[in-house]
Amino acid sequence: MQLDEASIMMCTMATLYARYSFRRMTFGISSAPEIFHKTINRIMEGVDGVRVFIDDILISGCTKVEHDRRLQSALERTRATNL
Repeated sequence: MQLDEASIMMCTMATLYARYSFRRMTFGISSAPEIFHKTINRIMEGVDGVRVFIDDILISGCTKVEHDRRLQSALERTRATNL
C-alpha cells in the first residue's frame, strides 16, 4: 500500500551514507494491520462468499463450481483495484 507524501516523510531513516524513505507501508508500523484490514475489507465488500480476516481473504462455496466462481470474482476485484 502506497504512502502519501506526509507519511513518507515520517517513515524516513538516516544512515551514515544517506537518508532512505519508505514509499509503501512497512511491517512493524503499529497501525498497519488495521489499515490493511480495513482497505482489503472495503475492496472485497459485496463479493458473495468472501470474508476478510486480518490479512487473509477467505473464500467459501457450497460446491466446487460456486467456490471457483467466487474465487474468480475476488481475483477480478483485486485486479481491478491493482491489489
